Amino acid sequence: CNMDRARRLVDQWYYSHMRSNPERNFLLENIAMARAFQNYRALDLEGCILLVNGEAAAVTMATRLSNDTFDIHFEKALDIADGAYPAINQGFAAYLREKYPHLRWLNREDDLGLEGLRKAKLSYCPHHLVEKCWACLLEDGYDY
Repeated sequence: CNMDRARRLVDQWYYSHMRSNPERNFLLENIAMARAFQNYRALDLEGCILLVNGEAAAVTMATRLSNDTFDIHFEKALDIADGAYPAINQGFAAYLREKYPHLRWLNREDDLGLEGLRKAKLSYCPHHLVEKCWACLLEDGYDY
């Protein structure tokens, strides 16, 4: 995965989404992705870039959780190619399966309550879904 090319693609994705969707705040997501790129080796991340006519169209990053499971942290695609999200998803899954023959599961992470993202993730017919929950210490000042 070419980090400079991937980082530029993510920056393009971020700025285009900020322009088209100014009410949503993508800043924390962009910061998290920047940190992932900066610490790619230390975090033992693996990734893939989809090129269309020589231009970066999509990128994905993941971490191996166990012998049979990878956690897909993010996928970002530009609007320059229809089907870039499914293409990067399927291409990366095929790459991982070839590299890790014992791989059985891809954790697609949270859909953030976004209807389009949930629909896309459900289209892959997941084996199961896990309900997310939050925990905090009462001594941290949270009053639930």
